[in-house]
Amino acid sequence: MALTTLAGVFMFLFGAWDRAFQNDNGYAAGIVFSYIGLAFFVFYGSLLVSQYYFVWRYHKNLFTDQGYLMHTLPVKSGELIGAKLLVAVLWQYVIALAGTLCIVALIVSIVAGVGEDIGLSLSDLTAEINAVFDDPDFVKGLPFVICSILTALVFPFVRALYMYVCVGLGQLAKKGKFIVALVLIFGIRFVLRIVGQFFRFGFLITADNFFDDLTPAMMNVFGVLMLLLMCAAGVGMFFLARYFIDKKLNLE
Repeated sequence: MALTTLAGVFMFLFGAWDRAFQNDNGYAAGIVFSYIGLAFFVFYGSLLVSQYYFVWRYHKNLFTDQGYLMHTLPVKSGELIGAKLLVAVLWQYVIALAGTLCIVALIVSIVAGVGEDIGLSLSDLTAEINAVFDDPDFVKGLPFVICSILTALVFPFVRALYMYVCVGLGQLAKKGKFIVALVLIFGIRFVLRIVGQFFRFGFLITADNFFDDLTPAMMNVFGVLMLLLMCAAGVGMFFLARYFIDKKLNLE
């Protein structure tokens, strides 16, 4: 559903772009559309910077001299991690929502500027979305869609906990603990991507037969498994992060 909606938005947008270049103000329209790319860049950059900012605060508050004060509070290590995690993920949600609204507002203003009938175009887009909802296959695969949405919402928690675990591993180093943590964050992620590419390559070899036999029921099972694996990974990383605070704490 999300991919269908996104595809419709981009088809609508690129159609307006093409008509804009056919007008006398095509050059100006091209300049304005370049701002959309800049907006996406700023949006992604804000998410990325905020992630590593909160990882740095996690390291600073719990594993440096500031940790002396933090660990005197009458709370357990799990509560400290939970508080840090909740704040970090909520900010991720806020940035994502604000960035999405800004990009949508920019797109709407550009479309209106090139003479498009926004109401008619939105009606067409709404009709396409309704057609997707009315599709019997979509109704049968609704559990997969719900699980995919929940997985996407859980993923920021797992990603943050993964970074927290890397920060904990970085405490095993004698010097440059946060730098070691960053190396682990990027290094482990790189290795996982390489391994994922091998699995993806093997999957693509048999993709035709796989998709021919794919049913909504199979997709629903796959969606549930994805959600359960994501939750299990999050729980495991939470306990790992807590272990490093309880057992491997070595304040600088």
